[in-house]
Amino acid sequence: MSSPCIVKNKDCQSELYRKIPETANFFRRRRKVLFCGNFRPPQRNAAAAESGERICNAAANVYNSGAMAKKRLLKESQVETLLGNFIRKLHGREAATTFSELQERILHLLAFIFENGAERTGTNSKNYTGKSLEIFCKYCVLQVLQFVRPRDPETDGHQVAVNTDYIKDEEKKFDDLRLDLNVFVDDKLILMQESRAWIDKPFCTLKYQVIEDVIYLPHSRAAIADDIIFPVVAFCCDVTERTLTTREFFLNMVLRNSALAEKTSYGAERVRIFQLSLGKRADGYFAKGIDEKSAAAYLEYLHEHFKNCLGRK
Repeated sequence: MSSPCIVKNKDCQSELYRKIPETANFFRRRRKVLFCGNFRPPQRNAAAAESGERICNAAANVYNSGAMAKKRLLKESQVETLLGNFIRKLHGREAATTFSELQERILHLLAFIFENGAERTGTNSKNYTGKSLEIFCKYCVLQVLQFVRPRDPETDGHQVAVNTDYIKDEEKKFDDLRLDLNVFVDDKLILMQESRAWIDKPFCTLKYQVIEDVIYLPHSRAAIADDIIFPVVAFCCDVTERTLTTREFFLNMVLRNSALAEKTSYGAERVRIFQLSLGKRADGYFAKGIDEKSAAAYLEYLHEHFKNCLGRK
């Protein structure tokens, strides 16, 4: 008599889904199975065995359809592969000829991120949200920058670089400073961007302080352009208006003391926070859907800035 298939796991249902194909095949071969936890073993009669087989076959169909695949634990490298494959499909189309077409294409990527992020929890959610947002934000910067520049970048008279380097103090008197992504035009920083799945008060305060340091400290002030901006992008932002008003008050003091205006020469705000989700973190990053208005505003913010910095009116 063959031994039954035993699934030993505290989270029996999760383990069942992971082993569904194997379990369904076992039913077909042996007509009996034993599950630990909340699942009762089927009775040793034909009717019970047939019922159990139907259950496992239905579960196998769910598994094979990909509905449960979203819940699998993904490493950051796997998230990068998942989104990279989708981005390559986007680039299989003809190049966007208008900015609205580019916006639509980028929103397709954001919708894909939301769809595949649904129902993730714990470490699975942490790995997915951080990496997917990092990839999305970098993709937006590169695509908008490419759209604004001429077809032959070498003929536009500008040297453009995108990197994640620190602003270093060669004298080693002050701290080295960085945000997640830098854009240089003619060896001057025109953009420093931060991406974070969830912005709360401590993180908001910390990043405003870093931005103030970049603006005011002598080694970083020499590296930035007069029209530098600092977009901060998040899935969820749980920060009160009072906290934002407080941080902006001190930021404007630093701007005045550094001889920079509160806004750029063309009127853009120096620091803007863009929330891509309609919900709060407590609701789940992706549960309430995309804030398309905020996503479009973020792309417009980049577009306007790059046009002005590269002289494309």
